[in-house]
Amino acid sequence: MVGYAKKIGKYRNSREQHKDIRRISDEICKAHSKSVLENSDFYGGKHRGEYWYEKKGGITHREMLRRDIEYCLTYSSNWREFEKQLYGLGYAIDYTRMSVKSKDWQRAVRLNRLGYTEDVIIERFKTNRQNPYFYATWNSHLPKKRRSSTLNKLLKELEWDIDHTNSTGEMMADVIFYILITLFKILAEVTGAEILSPELRHEMRDVKQFVEDYRFLRDNNLRTMNDLKTYIDSTELEIGALMYQRDKLKNKVRRETTNEVKTENKAQRAELTSQIKPLRKKLRRAREIYEISPHLYELLRTEAELEKPTRARYYNYER
Repeated sequence: MVGYAKKIGKYRNSREQHKDIRRISDEICKAHSKSVLENSDFYGGKHRGEYWYEKKGGITHREMLRRDIEYCLTYSSNWREFEKQLYGLGYAIDYTRMSVKSKDWQRAVRLNRLGYTEDVIIERFKTNRQNPYFYATWNSHLPKKRRSSTLNKLLKELEWDIDHTNSTGEMMADVIFYILITLFKILAEVTGAEILSPELRHEMRDVKQFVEDYRFLRDNNLRTMNDLKTYIDSTELEIGALMYQRDKLKNKVRRETTNEVKTENKAQRAELTSQIKPLRKKLRRAREIYEISPHLYELLRTEAELEKPTRARYYNYER
């Protein structure tokens, strides 16, 4: 095994080293007449983040987009119907690059990357046209009309303006999470309620995390982004002070010759560790909320704008 370890070198948990480990594992299996997976895609052909997110039971953005594409194809028999269905879900299609994009996405996603080549799509259209029951089903799944005002109604009820401030520091983080949680409940309980922005719809897949984040803000009396920043800074200082004390005890333990004193110092060090661990957990949660809150705020603003009547290039679809 030492020889194999030299082949890998220092382990850095990189994709390339994962491949090296798989190759070495295959060599060992073959040497002992064991089977191996030939030509299998690493992480199932997906990005590492997507792979592990799905392993935990989550649904990635790409998978949600794939489901939306599948829905549109199921109820389309030609390109125009397909385009209408896509628009109803908040997407636009670029026929030159054969890609789809939401208004608030920076980059489009090519359909062939999702397994939908032009030939595959045309074949799906052909299959639908040959289905004698297709149009009966299609009539009950007409392209969605983008007239939802779910978020704006909620904002009005809460008497909260999505453009309440131009200052990031004064942004009400707790209200953002409260709105998202309430919006999710409305979507689950009210017929006809929908999210127009695909990006916000994708973010809403993990409402359990929003609930946990909102409880964290409420339990720690954190409302604005400035509150969060102050909390992060003070927690970092508290952790730093505890770690300084722990390091001093660590040095004492190293130099101490009396077993009784050494045991006492170890106990004090363990106590400090037990204080640091939950603080680090809180700090990590606060940082995550601080980083994602502006993004969620912008998604809510985008959704509020999409809900306003506009004359987009697909205006005829609204008739």
